[in-house]
Amino acid sequence: MQPPYPASCRPRAWAAASSVLVLQSALGLTADVPAGTIAAPPTLARVYGPLTVNGLQVDGDRLAITVPADGTAQVTAPEGLTVTTA
Repeated sequence: MQPPYPASCRPRAWAAASSVLVLQSALGLTADVPAGTIAAPPTLARVYGPLTVNGLQVDGDRLAITVPADGTAQVTAPEGLTVTTA
């Protein structure tokens, strides 16, 4: 029986995770779940303008980031995680 994809076109697990890493890098987020911290840079609005990102998975829960035009990052994180914006 022939597999549904030729060998060179098979989906890879690392490819599914790459979009999350690109978003994390673009936003400058640093998460250390075992230590219970998430760092979001205060420069997000200067780079992207007003921005809202909802539904990022962190430790099995969802994270939301809102950055209005004034650049003050507002992060809603799962309970037990501390967010720093400095």
